[in-house]
Amino acid sequence: MKALKKGTKVDHEKYGIGIITDVSLTSYEVLFERGGRLQFSKNRFEADILEEEPDDTSGNTDEAVKAQEILDALERLLDRGAALQE
Repeated sequence: MKALKKGTKVDHEKYGIGIITDVSLTSYEVLFERGGRLQFSKNRFEADILEEEPDDTSGNTDEAVKAQEILDALERLLDRGAALQE
């Protein structure tokens, strides 16, 4: 699998749809709709790429802001759901 970037939308067989929220030298951190926040080794991560983050936004920060707003909202929803289950 090719190197993925922060903001890439993926579909994992076990955890469903998620967004890559962090990329380190050896791992990806992915926030899943139904699996929460998980880390995967880059060498072993297998998922279908649904939407890739573009290489160059050409100075258009509106899209980047929208993506971050979506990530923040998704994280708040997951936190609320976890609190309700307690």
